[in-house]
Amino acid sequence: MNTEIFFWIFNLRSGFPSWLDVFLIQLAQYLNIILVLWLVCLAYLNQSKWRNTAVMAVAFAFISRYAVTALFKWLYFHPRPPEVLGIYPWVIESGNSFPSGHTIFAFTLATIVYKKNRKLGAVFYILGAIIGFARIFVGVHWPSDVLGGAILGILVGLLANWLYKKIRDPDSWLVELAG
Repeated sequence: MNTEIFFWIFNLRSGFPSWLDVFLIQLAQYLNIILVLWLVCLAYLNQSKWRNTAVMAVAFAFISRYAVTALFKWLYFHPRPPEVLGIYPWVIESGNSFPSGHTIFAFTLATIVYKKNRKLGAVFYILGAIIGFARIFVGVHWPSDVLGGAILGILVGLLANWLYKKIRDPDSWLVELAG
């Protein structure tokens, strides 16, 4: 099923106009940078409301992208689609593919932003899904890599929010236990 979904998305590129192909290739590579810049702008324009959230989101997104992803890539080897299928991807990447680092980064950001502002968080989730789709579209990830990255990103984002709440109000866990 992983292979079938991969080919369904990967083969869409033959039906897209060339400008849309180029656009999706750029999204696959650079949309995370735009998400970070968006948060930096929010923090700059509205420091009191967004500064802590933006710093936490970016910090944990980098932790998830580099530490969590590295841990899972070390624990579980999953070759990239070109290595298994003999296809030529539109973006050349090598090494282990699980989980998608771009997707885990985007979904960590989205989860933290969602806890602060549901509407903006929903936009970040949609953009994270587009990143995941684009990573399959360009041929560097399997659908399971993207799904794994999304789940891990959500979990890291929830952990970040929980830790922030504990640091900000250390006695809050007693209130939660009391019900």
